[in-house]
Amino acid sequence: MELELETKKQPTRFNRLGLFSQSLFIFILLTLIGSAIGWKSSEFQSEQWQAEVKLEEPVVQDLGNYYALATTYDFLQGKSERHLTNNVYQEFLLNLSSQDVLTAFLAQHEIVKKYASDHKQLVEAVLPHFIEGFASVLPKYNDSSNATFTWQNAEQAKVLLNDYIQFAGVKARESLNGELITKWKVLFQQVKFSAENQLGAVLQGDQIAQQDWNGKLSLMRAVQPLDDKLVPYRITQSVTVKKAQAQNQIYWGLCGGVIGLLLALLFIGFSRVGRQSA
Repeated sequence: MELELETKKQPTRFNRLGLFSQSLFIFILLTLIGSAIGWKSSEFQSEQWQAEVKLEEPVVQDLGNYYALATTYDFLQGKSERHLTNNVYQEFLLNLSSQDVLTAFLAQHEIVKKYASDHKQLVEAVLPHFIEGFASVLPKYNDSSNATFTWQNAEQAKVLLNDYIQFAGVKARESLNGELITKWKVLFQQVKFSAENQLGAVLQGDQIAQQDWNGKLSLMRAVQPLDDKLVPYRITQSVTVKKAQAQNQIYWGLCGGVIGLLLALLFIGFSRVGRQSA
């Protein structure tokens, strides 16, 4: 009797092993088929091109006359100008990463306007397509950064990224110049008033210092006015363009693999239900 029971158990174990192997095979097969289909289908998607530019903190020569006025202002205030170039670069990155600055740039660009006209849409309606391409334009706040833009036309991708870097640079320059002019005017009035009224010692930094107000006033009057030569960044590698197709293929391959995985799970589940019913 025991021998007979043991004989009946063995086929059951073999059957379970066979079912497991069959399920595993179907699981792997459908996942691979789904991945292959997803990978291949990516070739039918529109080509994407990625423009990239490498940036870093500017040097003194890039700041134009802004450097002279800013350092003079700091000198008169008893401050150090050691971080001036970095502060300028951070202002540029702030503008480069601004959604408002990006939207304003795209709304007035001829490439965007033509794209909207060709697709019979308003400029506002097509802006999200371009903004999505600029998703990785925002560089990290460090000494050197890469800014990118992905678009369906290689030449347009290059032009848009290059123009946006310049646009953000102009916005940063306007902000920096405007702030310095405001601070300069306030300081000039203070120094002029002190010179005319022959004020004495004042607190400068952590020390009480005798001030030569007439000398400071002469120094401020001798500085040349601000020019438009401030460039708040330095390009270490000009805009380059490459295909972004490989990234799309990986994405679609993963999507296909996930679909294949789900189909395999459904197939195995229905197969088990069918066998249990039988």
